[in-house]
Amino acid sequence: MKLLKFFVAVLGLFLTISAQSVFAAFVPVGPQFSINNGSAPGGFLNVGNVRFSDFQVVITGTVPTLPSSLLVQAGTDGSQYGLQFNLQNFLVMPNQFLNATLSFRIDVLPPFSPMIGVNGAEMTLTGVSFANNGLVTIGESLRPTTGSAPVANLSVFAGTGIPVSLQHDEKSFAQQTTLFVRKDILLVGGDPAPIGFSAAHLSEFFQLYDVVAIPEPSTTGLAILGTIGVGWIIRRRKTPLPQV
Repeated sequence: MKLLKFFVAVLGLFLTISAQSVFAAFVPVGPQFSINNGSAPGGFLNVGNVRFSDFQVVITGTVPTLPSSLLVQAGTDGSQYGLQFNLQNFLVMPNQFLNATLSFRIDVLPPFSPMIGVNGAEMTLTGVSFANNGLVTIGESLRPTTGSAPVANLSVFAGTGIPVSLQHDEKSFAQQTTLFVRKDILLVGGDPAPIGFSAAHLSEFFQLYDVVAIPEPSTTGLAILGTIGVGWIIRRRKTPLPQV
């Protein structure tokens, strides 16, 4: 068993190193924050004009020892703001599964809000490995309020026969100054293989968000009123004066 775990860990490290080259421009900002399993929502990370807060995770599964926490760190690639998630001991073997429900909140900070909003999200698996019918998947929903319909849903997958392109997903949506994010992370070890073994391992994934300027309604309204006013003045000047 120890030999199998070592092999999976080495394979996962190799895939992680090769995949991280895509994120060479991602610059971490500030310290890492530990999200403890089952604890109340808490903590915040600031990067640029965006705050990520109210982190919470609930981890369940059939592995002998459940992971106790995961780490998150804010960062930027120069044009987008986002998060790097580091997962510790997220490893499943045959006939095992691991599920983590992760949630947090995104706010555009004053004085930028409401002039700036988030209008795009992308998620990428970077530290992932699997063998035979092992599977890793993360589904995500983004909502402007906790009870509203999602403005976007993202999904990433990794496993035998699944195209590498599905390890990345991105969506665009109407600008939002507040978003509530929920992720459902699932690792499935699969069935014992007749030859070799089946397993899944996740050590890291990235999240990035597009932040853009939102036109101010008041400015737009004033511009329209100004145009109407100028037109009315011109019309008045063209109207002949009444004869006395």
